[in-house]
Amino acid sequence: SFCLPRTSLTPTKESTVPHILGAWDFHFAERTEFPCPRGTRLAIDASGAARSEKIANPVTLADIGRRAWNQCRIVARGSHFQFFINGRLSSEFVDGIAAGGLEQGSIALQLHERGTRVAFREIRLKRLIRQ
Repeated sequence: SFCLPRTSLTPTKESTVPHILGAWDFHFAERTEFPCPRGTRLAIDASGAARSEKIANPVTLADIGRRAWNQCRIVARGSHFQFFINGRLSSEFVDGIAAGGLEQGSIALQLHERGTRVAFREIRLKRLIRQ
């Protein structure tokens, strides 16, 4: 388990697309990639099938400062992953797949919407104690 607390990002263009800013972007080599845009809770079961639902009261574009530092926090506890922006839940998923789960790998911070510039600062990793 790990946590990325107090990571900051500064978008220079406000994005209206929910798969940008606060979304999970999966890059699996041998698995189906399911969308998990901002405002979504995704659950992948043991067979690899997915279901999603809307999060009640997720972060909105109005909560994300334009041309300002925003606080991002990513929490990964076992197979449960959460993405917060400015203290509000943006998206989350549970990876319950039996084979090929997200037990190890790299962490990548990206934004790939044309015309948007993002900067990161104060990036910290913290290992969480198993509960």
